[in-house]
Amino acid sequence: MIVMLSDENRLSVGYLGTEPSLFRMPVTDSRYIDFPERQKELQEYEERIAASTKTGDEIDASALKMQVELNMDSQSNAIDSEEGVPSATLQVVLTGDFVAADIFVHNSLSVFQIGNEAVVDGSGPVRKSIYMFNMFAEEAVLDHRMTVMALVDNRECCHHSCLLPLKLIGEQTAAQKSAVYKFTLESTEIGMDTNLLFPEFESENQSSIGFRLFYAKEIVSIFVSQKANRYRIQSDNPNLCFVMITELLERIKKLQPDAKIRTNGVPMQLFLKTIADYLEVEKRRELEEKTVKRLSVQMRHVEMILLQKLKSEHEPPATHINVLINHTYRE
Repeated sequence: MIVMLSDENRLSVGYLGTEPSLFRMPVTDSRYIDFPERQKELQEYEERIAASTKTGDEIDASALKMQVELNMDSQSNAIDSEEGVPSATLQVVLTGDFVAADIFVHNSLSVFQIGNEAVVDGSGPVRKSIYMFNMFAEEAVLDHRMTVMALVDNRECCHHSCLLPLKLIGEQTAAQKSAVYKFTLESTEIGMDTNLLFPEFESENQSSIGFRLFYAKEIVSIFVSQKANRYRIQSDNPNLCFVMITELLERIKKLQPDAKIRTNGVPMQLFLKTIADYLEVEKRRELEEKTVKRLSVQMRHVEMILLQKLKSEHEPPATHINVLINHTYRE
């Protein structure tokens, strides 16, 4: 049985079973939905929400607010970088009635705060504090999502989620037609050129573009078919494909809000490889567990002999004890 949880908290369960249903996702049961009754129920919920929502004049001015701005640096501030990666400056502005605050930045980059304290702007109960951070990649970024969370002394908190810029985690390169893992996205709207999808990069070929993440050897390629309204993402590393699929979906939704996207599914070899890797790790864990048990028994024997030696009134020859200790240490 395979259970998958998406970012939208959608749970999918697939039963592998035996032949002929081996590695085949089950067909969901059809349900009858009374749409007029459902619309009436949703309308009642909307009326309740509208009645309980505060108006603009009633909003507390001292409520905690956070503004996040991420800009690429003109000159890289990366420290001890092997590939000369670029860097970016993150500015977090907190406004509210608080004295002290903690800022947590969660992403796959190296993050350093600029300055020991925040810059305070304004006086009175409502104040504005500005926090600056510098970030850059020290390893291949296989998840370019970022979450910024603020926690203040009056127990209020707020958070902001976004995607890291592609220029911060990788660079443009030529697309490769051959790859092990291939994913196809089908859209109800016309396929867009790569220059429109990725305006920060300059691509001579408007139907294909390639990216290489810093510290990664593999290349991820994107091909656009305007006639078939399809986007193909392919690479020898499936994790690179997942990064670009997330980025591509966000850009398509921004440029074509009415577009409906569906995919051809996850390749079966990816599931098989993941299962094989899991079994290999489990086998290695069992071997290491046996080794630890064997060494623990030897260590207990050594401790027992040393205790007997300390309790003995006569001084026995220590040659055999030293041999045992040295043998245990080498093992």
